[in-house]
Order: sequence, then C-alpha cells, then structure tokens
Amino acid sequence: MAIAIAVSLALAGAVPAFAQSDDATDLRCFVVASVLMNSSDRNQRAAGVIGSLYFMGRLDGRSPGLDWNRRLTAEMAAMSGSDLSAASAACGAIMTAQGYRMGAMSKRVQDHMVVKPQS
Repeated sequence: MAIAIAVSLALAGAVPAFAQSDDATDLRCFVVASVLMNSSDRNQRAAGVIGSLYFMGRLDGRSPGLDWNRRLTAEMAAMSGSDLSAASAACGAIMTAQGYRMGAMSKRVQDHMVVKPQS
C-alpha cells in the first residue's frame, strides 16, 4: 500500500484529467513514469519504475507486438509542458485506483493462503 501511495503522490498533480484514447493515455503515462525514473528522489524513481512497467503492460497487453517505439516518439513530439502536467494528474489517479485495488486483492490472497499454525 505504501508503494501505491508513493506512486500516486509522485504522479499526481492539480490539473484535471484529460480525455484521450486508451493508447494515448497509457503512452503519456509511460512518458510521465519514465521521467520520474530519472528523479533524484528514491521514491519517485521507484514510482517511475512501477508506473512504466504498469503502463507498458497495459499497452502491450492490448496490442502485443505493435511498434510502441514509433507511437511513443509521435506522442512525445506532440506533448507540451501543460500536456505533461495534465498527464501527471490523470496517471496519478489511475495508479492510485489500481494501487488500492491491488492492495485489496493482495490482502485477500494473504488471508486465504496463509498457513495457520497447527494446535
């Protein structure tokens, strides 16, 4: 749960979410996460790694084998500083929601799979 909060804080901003296709949103979130991987702050770097893996997984899961490098280059060329800020807010919201969802699912697994001591 701490990682989910770190990710959401690192990716969150004050700009409202933007309306994009799933691919464009995920590509922009990948850009935001990749920028964070170069941060001097350890928590932001960790958030960047987690976010980049998450969003690349979404992209590749939706369209395996697609040339994402070509799409990424085009998306980055179209992004302005304000686009990056808007993407940060939207991506932070996505990561926060998924972090809570993952935490709840992990707890269910732990509660179910924990070996109880025998009396």
